[in-house]
Amino acid sequence: MSDYGNLNDRVEKAVEKFHKSEQQRSSENQSLSRILNDLHTKFDARTMEIDHCQQRIVQLEGSSNSLTELVTRLVKIVEKTVDDAAEDPVYSASAAASDIVDLYVGGRPVNDEPEISGPELEGGRHARPITEAQAFDGPAGRVENIEDELLLAEGLYEK
Repeated sequence: MSDYGNLNDRVEKAVEKFHKSEQQRSSENQSLSRILNDLHTKFDARTMEIDHCQQRIVQLEGSSNSLTELVTRLVKIVEKTVDDAAEDPVYSASAAASDIVDLYVGGRPVNDEPEISGPELEGGRHARPITEAQAFDGPAGRVENIEDELLLAEGLYEK
């Protein structure tokens, strides 16, 4: 019977070894499953981050294109030649408005009119902005001394 006992010991050891091996594989499978789940979660998070970044890139490219177009238009406006600017009605109106403001606010003397280059009007004279005298419709563009009685009569002055 010693052969039978010896054989039985060997079978028990093999079964124990098999169970240990099975437990070890089960433990390794659980660890690998956890690692795989972690990797899958991280992959999903990175995929979402990449999608968000791609959307942001599309938005920024649109903004960049808009800004490039705006800068291009501004450069074209700045690079206009003097002749183009003189013919541009908006520029002419802006220049005339600036001259009027300079006349009234800037304290520039009435006879100190700027040089104007541009289209000539009938009779060979140049177009000029309205003068201070024309604006006030008075002599030399000055307001005369007005008596208190006149102001009282018009209700503009109180004593």
